[in-house]
Amino acid sequence: CEGCKGFFKRTVRKDLTYACRDDKNCMIDKRQRNRCQYCRYMKCLQQGMKREAVQEERQRVKEKGDEVESTSGANSDMPVEQIMEAE
Repeated sequence: CEGCKGFFKRTVRKDLTYACRDDKNCMIDKRQRNRCQYCRYMKCLQQGMKREAVQEERQRVKEKGDEVESTSGANSDMPVEQIMEAE
């Protein structure tokens, strides 16, 4: 599922390790997948997910020193022509 895909990617990128509090045989399904990270990670591996297939995180590029601003103060009064020219 998409949740496990993200979990696996974060685990690999951050090189996290987990420990099972029980007997390393926890039930992992869509409803109970968050109860044991160790068993969830092991199930990802058993299902065929590969650590080497996870790509490195991409760096976000800032344009010419512009800072990222909140979208709540968007330029709602900018003319369409000016927006088109900027592209």
